Amino acid sequence: MKKLTILLMMSMISSLIFGQLSSQTKSIYQQKIESYKKLENTGIFIGMLGLYGLGTGSFLTIKGIEHMKSTDTNLIIKGHQQITEGLVFIGVGCTMTIPGIILTSIGIGKGIEYKQKLNIGILYKSNIKGFCLIYKF
Repeated sequence: MKKLTILLMMSMISSLIFGQLSSQTKSIYQQKIESYKKLENTGIFIGMLGLYGLGTGSFLTIKGIEHMKSTDTNLIIKGHQQITEGLVFIGVGCTMTIPGIILTSIGIGKGIEYKQKLNIGILYKSNIKGFCLIYKF
């Protein structure tokens, strides 16, 4: 039993020594985490602009439809213009919202992946008795 305990301790120590990331690899992972955070922020910004375009386009379209119900010729022309502008805003909003969602999800997913790659070593969890050894390849 004593030999088994010593063997396990030696294997844990050797895996910690050989299982550590080099400083160059850590810096590369840190750079990747930062770049994916920028990608996530860009996606959020583009998605918000797209949602603003969708909201504005919907508002203009609804106002244009209300003006089209009028008997006044000027209001009908104004309503037609508002509907056209609203549909353009809706189209631009859709084309910005979808890439925004995609960029945000890629940035979040890849950021989490590289953050997990940086976590190597012994992990202590309170719900598990003892230590856990984590290997990431």
